[in-house]
This record gives sequence, C-alpha cells and structure tokens, in this order.
Amino acid sequence: MKRNKKINDIALISIGSVLLALFSIITIPAPVPFTLQLFGIALLLMTFGGKRGTASIIVYIALGACGVPIFSGFGAGITTLIGPTGGFLFGFVAMGLLYTFCEKRFGKSDRVIITSLAVGTLVCYILGTAVFMIWSGANCTFEAILSALSVCVFPCIIPDALKIYLAHRIYKISLSKLKV
Repeated sequence: MKRNKKINDIALISIGSVLLALFSIITIPAPVPFTLQLFGIALLLMTFGGKRGTASIIVYIALGACGVPIFSGFGAGITTLIGPTGGFLFGFVAMGLLYTFCEKRFGKSDRVIITSLAVGTLVCYILGTAVFMIWSGANCTFEAILSALSVCVFPCIIPDALKIYLAHRIYKISLSKLKV
C-alpha cells in the first residue's frame, strides 16, 4: 500500500511539472514575461496539496536548470536561474513552501488558500524584484525601487490576482472533487 502511494506521488509530481512547463510556454514578452505559471502553480498547490505541488515546482525548475527548454519563452539552463528573472523562479518555490506550511498549520479552507497564495505571490514579487534590481545594477534608492516595481510588479498585480481567482474557481467547481 505504501509503495502505491509513493508511485502515485511520483506520477502526480511528474504531471505537475509537465503542466507547469505547458503553462510557461504561453508567454507575452516583456522585461518580466507574462505567463500562466502562477495560474498553474496555484492550481497545482490546491489540487495536489502543498507537498506534491511544491515538489512539482522544484522538479520543473530542476529540469529547466538541466537544459530542458521549459521556462518562459522556451528558456533553459542555469543562466536563466541566475539571470534577471531567476528570482521569480525561486519565488515560486517559496510560494509553494509557504502554501505547504499554511496548509499543514491552518488547514485548507478558502481563506487559508487565498491568503497563502496572495502572500506567496508577494514573496515571489519581492524575490523577483530584488534579483531584477541586482541585475540592472540599480542602487537601493526609492526611485530605483519604484522603477523596478513598475517593471516587475505593478503590471502583474491585477493579472496575477485574476490567475489566483480563476485557479481557485476551477478548483472549487471541479478539481476539488478529485481525490489525488
């Protein structure tokens, strides 16, 4: 029985990684590309649970780091991870870890789900913007921070909120009935 659970976990983590890769392919080019990654991450975390969802994110990033072209715009390699948008990829892992913590500590109510995803997105913004600022050589002045936020965060707030909302609606309508 335990072996079947492990096989099930491995299968779900693999499927989750593939789904994240597919959501990454849909890209609108920008300094920080618009993708459906956040939608996919939110959906995976809610549906597969924090541990398997986070493991899917880590496997996705590991595959991309190994050269599989699955990051936005078919990017791949370590250079993407340590590049200007790499902080967002690490932010996805932080988001998954935060979700897992909240799920274990507070349960899986709608309030916990939405709050942990919103706070996780904020953490992702912070990590992504910090790395973006380092790469752009910006000083840590108010103007530089505001400039980086105008590129990395402000254009994403409403689309990302919609992605989380839609993922939650899909989860509540159909996927929550799955027993994964």
